[in-house]
Amino acid sequence: MGLKGPIMQPRKLLKRIPVESEAVRSVGYDPHSRVLQVEFDNGSIYHYLDVPEPEYQALLRAESIGRFVTHRIKANYRYELMKAADESLVR
Repeated sequence: MGLKGPIMQPRKLLKRIPVESEAVRSVGYDPHSRVLQVEFDNGSIYHYLDVPEPEYQALLRAESIGRFVTHRIKANYRYELMKAADESLVR
């Protein structure tokens, strides 16, 4: 943890579930690779790496998913951009 910034590795889009949030459209999680995928309201999709499954479960239960992503996910996990806002896939 503590390492932040974009990294480039080939990844696939995950099956996501829609969430009720002003900032986040949908989230998905792969427990085998520990990748959390977040689709933001602007259409961008990010993978957050090495996220423990309990953190994903806490995200789903959060009162504010957007706030949770900002303070608990973005602040603590490395990430990679999968799709820029309303553009085609980066990879």
